[in-house]
Amino acid sequence: RLEFDEVKGSPVGHVAIGLPPTLARVLTAPIVRDFRQHFPHATLSIVEGLSATIQEWVQVGRVDVGLVYNPTPAPAIELAPLLEEHLCLIGPRPGRREASTVPMRELPRYPLIMPARPNAIRTLVESRLAGLGLRPQVTLEVDAIGAIVDLVAEGLGYAILSRRALPEGADGGLAARPIVRPPLKSSLAIAVSSQRPATPLQTATIERIRAIAPVELAPR
Repeated sequence: RLEFDEVKGSPVGHVAIGLPPTLARVLTAPIVRDFRQHFPHATLSIVEGLSATIQEWVQVGRVDVGLVYNPTPAPAIELAPLLEEHLCLIGPRPGRREASTVPMRELPRYPLIMPARPNAIRTLVESRLAGLGLRPQVTLEVDAIGAIVDLVAEGLGYAILSRRALPEGADGGLAARPIVRPPLKSSLAIAVSSQRPATPLQTATIERIRAIAPVELAPR
């Protein structure tokens, strides 16, 4: 039936996409609009989860396509690089005498609120600091990105996230200071199963994500 219907026009069927929280807020609406325009006879679902969870969902078939940060290679997963994002220290707006950037070597000075392992950014920060003979000062473990930002806004610590984690229209009390010397970058990749053949709809959806994501995630 799928092959017969596809002969008549655009791909049909259903595709499920997994997005990390910081991307779900930015990409969900553009992906849905684009999907409806290009695949009017197909259906779409989007689920939100941390990158490590999305990788598991791809393996077991809960989602067909996942966008994941700093993925861990696995035999059951095919990974394709999409883009890189600079990570920032999220915290109170710095005073006049404070620098607008934060050297990586100074990160252990800051009490951090981070997701529990094996969160992708947590693992990246720990491994990069370990290379300098340092370790982060994690004072709270919270797995919800929105809750982390709320706790930072209440003055309970700092976070290491992409700039887009700050909600639009924030009151100006928080700032995202890029981590430098060296810069801390998070790699974003598209994950699909290597165990199940992709349908024409899944392949076409991935191509649309490749077109949409760099535009929507470009620094503004």
